[in-house]
Amino acid sequence: MGRKRDHNARYLTHCRVLSIIIILTFLLTTLSHNIEVNGGSNNVQWSSPTGGQHHTLRSPYNAKNTMGGKEWEVGLDARAVSTPVIGVDGLVYVSTQNQGSDPAGLHCLNSDGEVIWAKLFDSEKIVGPVIENDGNLIIAYEERDAGSFIVRYSPYGEQLLIRSIEGIPHLDPVLDEEGNIYLIIKTTHTEYSGGYWGYERTIENYNLTKYTPGLIDMWEFHLSKLGTSINLPTITPGGFIAVNGYDLFFLSPEGEIVWSDPEIGTDHPILYFDNRLFIVTGSVVCYDLEGNRKWVNGPNHGYMESTIALTSDNGLVFFDDDYYIYKLNLDGSMVWEKDIQSTGYSNPLCSSDGYIFGTDDYDVIKFDNKGNRLLNTDYLDIPEGGWEENFRLALSSDGSLYFSAESGIAKFKGIDISAHVTFAWVSLIFITIGMTIGALVLYQKTSISVIRKRSVPLPYPHMSSGGSLLQCPECQGEFVPDPVGPITCPYCGERDQG
Repeated sequence: MGRKRDHNARYLTHCRVLSIIIILTFLLTTLSHNIEVNGGSNNVQWSSPTGGQHHTLRSPYNAKNTMGGKEWEVGLDARAVSTPVIGVDGLVYVSTQNQGSDPAGLHCLNSDGEVIWAKLFDSEKIVGPVIENDGNLIIAYEERDAGSFIVRYSPYGEQLLIRSIEGIPHLDPVLDEEGNIYLIIKTTHTEYSGGYWGYERTIENYNLTKYTPGLIDMWEFHLSKLGTSINLPTITPGGFIAVNGYDLFFLSPEGEIVWSDPEIGTDHPILYFDNRLFIVTGSVVCYDLEGNRKWVNGPNHGYMESTIALTSDNGLVFFDDDYYIYKLNLDGSMVWEKDIQSTGYSNPLCSSDGYIFGTDDYDVIKFDNKGNRLLNTDYLDIPEGGWEENFRLALSSDGSLYFSAESGIAKFKGIDISAHVTFAWVSLIFITIGMTIGALVLYQKTSISVIRKRSVPLPYPHMSSGGSLLQCPECQGEFVPDPVGPITCPYCGERDQG
């Protein structure tokens, strides 16, 4: 009986330990899964068309579960659609451009492709949206016969703040870590050449303006006139700004020139990483933050047309117009190049777990980190209406891929493994609960049996007895003896010799 009671007690202890281990594993796995899927960030996933103020084109989310099936596509009756930005509650925002009298718009869709709300403007073009840390949206636009404005909206379409601006917004706003807003604005004026054969001409000027989070302008920097490449400003740590105009400019947070290089011109965003600037000029040019050119490297086949993106292992990938994909190390050395056998090229997008995306006509291509082509998505039915470079991508936390083409937006499926993880762990919890209940029932039956045995007279006087228990003289352990057969201590094995 003592052996049986001891065995049952150990079984109960094992069940309790197993229950604790399973519950702790569940909690740790859930936490790590949340960090893996959601990147450890807040609800704002893709704050700008190029992924933030450093323009890395590297999403904070994984793409292991990104599959090729098209979940939905929505036409937005537009000439061009902006890169999707994904905000709070998984809402997806795009702006549209149009020509003639057709309005431009800011559209909000849910993850099922339903348009939740839309703002239409008597304008050809909207720049943005970009998403602030609290989930609010910033856009800018010129309204016909009414002037230009920079506006803040809530995630659900409520206008929170509006300011008029001088000129026409040219490129998407960029946000820095403190919430300041950088916007390139085009202004025009008329010049008269003079003389007998004099004529008038319109001069376009492009200026970079910095706004506070309250949309108050802080300073303005003149970048260039018509004919010079302009790109999105890149904000480096400390608030310094890299932007192209007449020259490549590196500006202080107060808008003063720190250094410049007149030999560089680009209309692609400058990528900042690890105290270096990476610039597309037909090749990739690397600068340090003191303005020293470190290296130049580029494609071996066609002309470099795409932006560059930062891979999960801190490499640089890009496409050329001869349909090759390339990867460079940060020191400029070539890692690999692959013929993607494509009829189109695009800007790349990288995931945090080593995958690379590009577009092939109306398909999306998925590559691994060695440039091997993994899958193509379903063919899109969105009608053509603009330029190839309008194919733009954003990755969501569940691995779904959003793809804005020239006149609409599509979503390609990801597998949200959180549902499968939850099901598995709920099953384990129920199994654990069942084992614990079984152990408790067994323990209760054993306790009743022991209580009954304690009323049996003890016929073995050679081991000392304390009440209904015997005490082993060797190890001093107390136990209930078996009334049949010789008495043996269940702890040390000592047998009664009487």
